[in-house]
Amino acid sequence: MAPKIQPSALPKAVAEYKDMLEKLGGVTPDNVSKSDGKMRSRAMTAMRRSIGDDKKEEFQKLNNDAERREWLAAYIMDPEKGGCVGKNWTQRTSVSSTATVWVWLTQAELEGPRWLNSKEHAKIAISSMTSRKHSTNKALYDAGVLEYRHEIRKEELKKAIEEGARLEQEAEVAPKDYAGMVEHMANSKNPGAEDVDTRPAKKSRTQKAAAEKDKEKESPEKVALKAMCSQHSAIQS
Repeated sequence: MAPKIQPSALPKAVAEYKDMLEKLGGVTPDNVSKSDGKMRSRAMTAMRRSIGDDKKEEFQKLNNDAERREWLAAYIMDPEKGGCVGKNWTQRTSVSSTATVWVWLTQAELEGPRWLNSKEHAKIAISSMTSRKHSTNKALYDAGVLEYRHEIRKEELKKAIEEGARLEQEAEVAPKDYAGMVEHMANSKNPGAEDVDTRPAKKSRTQKAAAEKDKEKESPEKVALKAMCSQHSAIQS
């Protein structure tokens, strides 16, 4: 009978697979995908035999190979927790914002109590405002009544204390990769939007789903999933 593996230790085949991934550049889902299929299959089999029923159930709930590769990478980095971390958190936030709104008003409206509430101030203000003929009333337009663009600036400060609980998955990230992720997240546009887009056209969701299914047919992750399901069914019967 094979010796029992401690929850915090990696089985031999998984440890060898980890060494190979580190030579590829690190334990990441992308490198898992690029790695040798036979070694990955051996690692998946060893992992399946060493994890508990709770982890097997967690693995079986994953939707596709991409998620299984992420799970495997997290397990390799922390076999005891499988990369999942539960956290309670309290966060105090303070957000200030400034919004600028433009409205088009006649001189008479500016003089009224809703706006400047002063004929003198309205007369001074319109001297520096952009103007146009009345845009919503034809009679006023024909009479030559002007509208003036009045700028309203709103400043707002919101304070809040937020509390909650969340489940996170953690994995080691190289400093260079972290810097790239920060740059990507700070970019409000799509990746590459600043440059001429030379990338191939995006596939539809249907095409992506079909391609993913083709990849999953004989993948080590799929084989491991089937083995876990078969083992679970055998235990139940």
